[in-house]
Order: sequence, then C-alpha cells, then structure tokens
Amino acid sequence: MLLAPLIVSAIMGAALSKVFNGAPPTERQVIIVDQDHSRIDAALTNIVASDNLASLIKLGTSDDLAAARRAVDQGSAFAVVHVPQGFTQRPTELQLYVADNASDDSIMLRNLLARASTRLNPGPAFEAKLNVERASNPSGNSNSLAFFAPSMAIFFLMFTMFDAPRAIISERETGTLGRLIRTPTSTSQILLGKLGGSYLTGILQFAVLVIASRLIFNLKWGTSIAGLLLMVIAVVVSASGLGAVIAAFSKDVNQAEVIGGGIAIVSAGLGGNFFPPDRLPPWLDVFSRMTINRWGLEGFANLTMRGLGLKDIALNAAVLLILAAIFFALSFWQFQRRITR
Repeated sequence: MLLAPLIVSAIMGAALSKVFNGAPPTERQVIIVDQDHSRIDAALTNIVASDNLASLIKLGTSDDLAAARRAVDQGSAFAVVHVPQGFTQRPTELQLYVADNASDDSIMLRNLLARASTRLNPGPAFEAKLNVERASNPSGNSNSLAFFAPSMAIFFLMFTMFDAPRAIISERETGTLGRLIRTPTSTSQILLGKLGGSYLTGILQFAVLVIASRLIFNLKWGTSIAGLLLMVIAVVVSASGLGAVIAAFSKDVNQAEVIGGGIAIVSAGLGGNFFPPDRLPPWLDVFSRMTINRWGLEGFANLTMRGLGLKDIALNAAVLLILAAIFFALSFWQFQRRITR
C-alpha cells in the first residue's frame, strides 16, 4: 500500500519518458507580440487553418512581452513569438521563446513561422532569421515522473480509502458494531475513529511517496510547502469522503467493493491518471472535471511540473475540500441511520 505507488510511478515514468517528456501546456497556446505591426498573426492563422492545425496550436496576441514570457514560464502558454520593430523592412531576427519541455512541437512552430515570414515579405532579398530561446524552469520538472508520481499516488489512494468505511459494514454484519454501540462510545466517535484512521493512512501513503521520490529520484515537488500540504490534505480528505459515501449506501461489503472499484477505475480514466487529461475530447472533459482525480492532478501538476505556488492551486484545493464536506455529510447521515436501526 505504501510502496506500490512509488514503484509503479517509477516503472511508468521510465517506460514512457520518451513519449511523455513533460507534456507541453494543455492548449499549446502561442502568444504573438507584434511590435512591428506586421500582421504575422493573420498569416499564421491562415497557415494553421489551411494545414488543419487548429486543434494543436491556438494563437493569441499581446502587447506586453514580459507578461507573455511569464505565461510561458508558468506553463499557461507554450511559446511567445516576438516580432521586433522593423522586421518587415530589413533582415531582423524573429524571437521565439518556447517552454523548456517543448520538443517536436517547437520544430513545427519554427516551420510555420518561416512560411509566415515569407508571406509577409516575399521579396528575394528578404531572409528572416529566427532566434530560439528556451524558458528556464528551475522550480519545476520536465520529466515524466513529475506527472506519474502524484498520478499513481491518487490512483492507489482511491482504492485504499475504501478499506476503513467497508470495515464498518463488515462489523455491522458480524455483530461487533452493535456491541460498540452499547458501550459509552457515541456513534459520531465510532465513525470518526474509522474514517480518521483511513485519512491518516492516506496522509502516510502520500508522505512516503513525496519523501522517497525526492531522495531516490530527486523529484522536486515545487517551491511551496504550504501548497503541497494543502493539496495532500484536500485530495486525501475528498477521497476518504467518497469512500465513506459508497460504503454508507452499499447493502453489504461485496457491493461496496464492486461499486468502489468501478468508480476508482472510471475516475482514473476520466481524471487522467494514465495520460494528460487535456488530450480528452471536449465532451469527455466535462465528465473529467467531475472527478477527484482531475482536480488533484491539475493541482499537483502546477506544483511539480510548473513550479507554481499556493495561490495557483487554491481553486483545486477548494473544490476538493467542498466535495469532501458534501461526501462526509452524506456518509455521516446515512451511517447514523443504519447504525440506529
């Protein structure tokens, strides 16, 4: 239970490192800062449309070069195209600032820029030069383990979180729960004891993964310790709450195991535990955002892959904590109804 997430994430990270080498930002957004008013954005738009690349590259414009470069540094954009003044009048370097994990996509973008430059100035004396600069991301990771480590932790967590709530059903069936109720221990204390143990198990599971991956693989979990702690707590609480709801509304242990296992596997597929969730089609993306996995993975990706801080994972943590509150309220209500029968 404690070592399996670390072992599996290491295996998948090694096996898929060439395929998944820190995938580029989700929408591959390219920001154009055109200080020459050359209309290169229109030329690029036409080329992207004619080559059927609209699903791969999304073009945008900005007048603030520094802000555009920060967007690449933070992972919200894939590249910045800077067109300096006088570009169309004389051979001036076209600046391309790309994400540090860019690979084949940056080559494709260079080819598109070369074609767009030719359309802007088709004269034989004009030769556009391209200066490519990669963004530095000292606080993040560009390897596949940065994705698979938290991914596998959440995946296994979804299974282990069902254990303690299922134990309540098992004790009810065997009669030991009735003996507990006849003691001075209150119903809420019994439930909190069971669910609290499940919660602490999840915290320990994550702690082992974080410490071991840092020591063994030198995986950086971001620069914000507060952000990491908040994400771990939010994911564990919401997952244990979901497990409690399933156990509370199941008729017996077998039904809880079947429903719980099915939800865990479907959530892993929709939430993106085995591939970047941005590759899902739009109609599936709606269902993906209904899962704990998706909100948890996005939050951890902001910490591990993009090197962002506490404010950047606040929305993810808030959604998970709201889900946890709803799940715990439902499970407590149903468990108390079943215990007092």
